[in-house]
Amino acid sequence: MTLSIDRALPFFLLPLRFAPEQVTARILPIMLHHALAEAMEEGELDVLEGRTVRLEVTDARLNIGISLNDQRLIITRVERPDVSIRGDAAAFLALAGGSADPDMLFFRRRLSVEGDVALGLSIKNLLENYEPRQQLPAPLRHALETAAAKVKV
Repeated sequence: MTLSIDRALPFFLLPLRFAPEQVTARILPIMLHHALAEAMEEGELDVLEGRTVRLEVTDARLNIGISLNDQRLIITRVERPDVSIRGDAAAFLALAGGSADPDMLFFRRRLSVEGDVALGLSIKNLLENYEPRQQLPAPLRHALETAAAKVKV
């Protein structure tokens, strides 16, 4: 019996779910800041100042709150985010790896947005304009794009 990448993805995310909050609060902002450095320089992330986006990976039972505070990205736990973007791990992988765009995932009901839809649209536009995966080292970007091409969305 073989396990498809779609079914295996939630297991790959387990370390994030069970990692101590101090670890994720330090490591994820550094990674995001690196991937979104150009957007930050151009003020495109200012829309997040004092607001929170919650990413919910449903099949991995993973919730990550992202906010901007004094031009610094922070990871936070939040009960009432300004906007929540919800989907399964395969949808987020396809989005991150460029094999699917946010509109397609939304219309296929693989991603949903709740809360401040204008903020959600701003984030969608940011991801489309800056393609954060392009900031990754080439071998990591290639691995991400290859894995994303194998998921069914």
